[in-house]
Amino acid sequence: MKKKYFFALLTLFLSVTMTAQIEQVTDINKTGDSGIGEPYAWNGVLYFEADAGDKVADELYVYDGDSAYLLADINVDTADNTPNSDPKYFIEFNGKLYFNANGGDYTGSDQELYETDGTTEGTKLTYDFNIAAKKAGNPMEFFIFNGKLNMDANNGAGTQIWSYDGENDPVKITNERDGGYFTPYSPMVDGEQVWLKGIASNSKYQLWKLTADTITAITDNNSASAYTGKGTPFNGGFIFAGSDEDKDTELWFSDGTAEGTSLLLDIDTASASKPEQFITYNDEVYFIASIDSKSQLWVSNATADGTQVVYFSTDTIDVNIDNLTLYDDKLFFTLTTQEAKTELWVFDGATSSKVSTIGASPKGFIEVDNLLFFIADGKLWCTEGYEDVTQMVDSLFEVTTEYASAADEYAIIGTKLYFTADDTSGYDDIYMIDASTIERKYTPIVLNDIKSLHVYNDEIYFEAEDQNNNIGDELYKQAIDGTISLVADINQDPDDSTPNSDPKYFIEFNGKLYFNANGGDYTGSDQELYETDGTTEGTKLTYDFNTAAKKAGNPVEFFIFDGKLNMDANDGAATQIWSYDGENDPIKITDERDGGYFTPYSPMVDGEQVWLKGIASNSKYQLWKLTTDTITAMTYNSSANAYTGKGTPFNGGFIFAGSDEEKDTELWYSDGTAEGTSLLLDIDTAAASKPEQFIEFNDKVYFIATINGISQVWESDATIEGTVATYIPEDTIDIDNLNIINNKVIFTAVDSTGYALYKLSSEGAEILARVGDSPEDFYEHDGLLFFVAGDSLWYTEGTVASTMAVPAELFEDGAVAQNVDGGEFVSIGTVLYFVAEADGLDVIASIDATDIERDPEASSIKENEVTAEAVLLFPMPTTGSITITADQSFSSYKVFDLSMKEVAASKLDNNTLNVSLKQGIYILQLQGTDSTISKKIIIK
Repeated sequence: MKKKYFFALLTLFLSVTMTAQIEQVTDINKTGDSGIGEPYAWNGVLYFEADAGDKVADELYVYDGDSAYLLADINVDTADNTPNSDPKYFIEFNGKLYFNANGGDYTGSDQELYETDGTTEGTKLTYDFNIAAKKAGNPMEFFIFNGKLNMDANNGAGTQIWSYDGENDPVKITNERDGGYFTPYSPMVDGEQVWLKGIASNSKYQLWKLTADTITAITDNNSASAYTGKGTPFNGGFIFAGSDEDKDTELWFSDGTAEGTSLLLDIDTASASKPEQFITYNDEVYFIASIDSKSQLWVSNATADGTQVVYFSTDTIDVNIDNLTLYDDKLFFTLTTQEAKTELWVFDGATSSKVSTIGASPKGFIEVDNLLFFIADGKLWCTEGYEDVTQMVDSLFEVTTEYASAADEYAIIGTKLYFTADDTSGYDDIYMIDASTIERKYTPIVLNDIKSLHVYNDEIYFEAEDQNNNIGDELYKQAIDGTISLVADINQDPDDSTPNSDPKYFIEFNGKLYFNANGGDYTGSDQELYETDGTTEGTKLTYDFNTAAKKAGNPVEFFIFDGKLNMDANDGAATQIWSYDGENDPIKITDERDGGYFTPYSPMVDGEQVWLKGIASNSKYQLWKLTTDTITAMTYNSSANAYTGKGTPFNGGFIFAGSDEEKDTELWYSDGTAEGTSLLLDIDTAAASKPEQFIEFNDKVYFIATINGISQVWESDATIEGTVATYIPEDTIDIDNLNIINNKVIFTAVDSTGYALYKLSSEGAEILARVGDSPEDFYEHDGLLFFVAGDSLWYTEGTVASTMAVPAELFEDGAVAQNVDGGEFVSIGTVLYFVAEADGLDVIASIDATDIERDPEASSIKENEVTAEAVLLFPMPTTGSITITADQSFSSYKVFDLSMKEVAASKLDNNTLNVSLKQGIYILQLQGTDSTISKKIIIK
């Protein structure tokens, strides 16, 4: 039984009972403040500075998950008045943990580089940069670059960058300001370069670029510090808060050279906008800037035109935007209003909206186990990004551990978040919350059984089943950025044992998307007509054709005609064609079989008429023609279905697979009247040729027909003389998937060797490539014909060189190339979307067709072949003597009857021949030096 759910925005609400709780995991100093600082997680253990209140002072402690204990008393200098080692700035490198610590002001090593392997014995001095008493090397600003541990340190001559390989003594790799105080900090590693802030020869802070070989000043401002230390790498360059000679801090960009570094935009022309908190999101850089003392959210693509504000508050006085954080593929930030209220906001790439009112002074935003935690009002909060799940963690369960004020000093081990906080006595220790024990109100969408893809408003709509939320097969959509959201849970019928709405048969009409869906077998609307405008609120029942419980109108065979949406639907009395104008109730426009089951399908709109298949009064399927005023049966076969549903409009009429009274399915043609509808050609006189896969090309219709159990490719111009086989295979072969690409007729065939893709040519057919098993689901996109074969995605331009499986490296995940479900192709721009399987679940995968290298032959080289149209035979019909007119000579010929039995063959002399045959239609095959031509002949 399916529960009823309330959903908000993109995910589903679940009633839960919280079982988590905050635990105090250390109690190091029972009589005073522990002085805990900078907890750091390494190898599943917490490392931190603490003071137990004894003579050991501030030293290196660990918490191993069970207890906290002193790992090493580093500062044992008896002459040191404050014997604290103060370990800090932890960083892992080459299997060890490095940090800054003070070994003693007199007999020790002051603040120098230390290391630990997790044992007391393995905790030791790594390098003493400045060996003078009470002089510290004070290494800080650690970063890993070029395979080494790098840091800012002072050897007594100046503060420079040093590099340590893990074995030999650190090496000084910079010597700026003539060996003086370069004082570099804020390093940002960007591939093979590092952006950082350092003092230049003019004693001002500049932006520098460090590579494996050089250090280069990118800015040069003599009157002010040109770089504030706030910025981010972007597109191979660096976007940052920089200052000009007037000390005006604005938005700057550098391409990595001094010449290519300049002011990007003066955001606040009256003052300094002071850009900060740069974050790359959706291939652009977002940041906070101020105008007239009001913070605003801005975005930039590193061009002046592409730099603009995306959100600003309408408050009239100071507004503070802060804590810009990327979470759940959206940007979150805090806003303090003029009423001094603090709010959490979200920007989804298009619009900004308020999430919730939160506590004051928010800080320390950090994601753990798909939850966003932060400190506000001195308490730990968490959010899943929505208002009703943004609250203090304490409020989620019965509090068993009291703490008065939390700090944003975090460490994460698995799903556990460790943070420091003062207890009610003001003494600090480490607390922990296991994020996995917080049951979620909003569970992630994990889909399977994806099908019925349809593009609407540049988004993909489809049916799928959410593996995490028990709501059945419902309506979802995927945005271009890959974000998937539930549009609507349509079937919420509590009495429905299989509560799936199964949305399908999507069609756009008058700006909305219409489809067939099941609102519920009992309390819902069964399979009826639904619509959506892309929103949850705008997804609703359009019309219930059959209001009886467990009875479905089941609208199908949608088509747009006469400015209306038309469909096959059943109102309980019969299945007929209904028409919907987008405003009023649908109207039944047919009433065939005296109000019985007309059951029309396979509608083909052809200008001011529609060709379709429907049941006539004789209970057999016939070909019908629908106009704006009438519906008329074109065929009438009392003993068999006269129309198979396979055909195509052609030259104002309709060419199709029809059956006579003997149930022999052959090639028929209709001029749009019952009198003008008849057998065009009995292709297989011994059996049924069953024509199918009709496709118009070059003013002819190509199709597949079968003679004596062998498929052939035929063409027709709707005349007997113009209906001829264009490819007759020599071996038993199954032809399928007739398509057109780049002015070429393409099809697949399978023989004893396997599956192959062919191109129709003057020689009959040319094999393009052997392909994977069971090729199917052909789809033309951006000049390429894509298809699925052997669970892989293939493509062709119609040439040998361009027929292949799509290279795996063109997919974001190469494995997707081998797990294509097929049959679900849609496209937006040059991007092709399809259903594939990854890790046992369906996904909507994509590939940009512009990434596929094209074969020049497909577009620049035209075939230099003699075509059947260029060969003339006369007289025709003939008694047996035939003269051939063509631009080439033919050396021999063969004649076949329509069962493809050879009845004559000989050499040719001067392109003339004489045959002695019974009256009838035959196939003449002419063999030339470079080509083979097949033509139909009529013997009278």
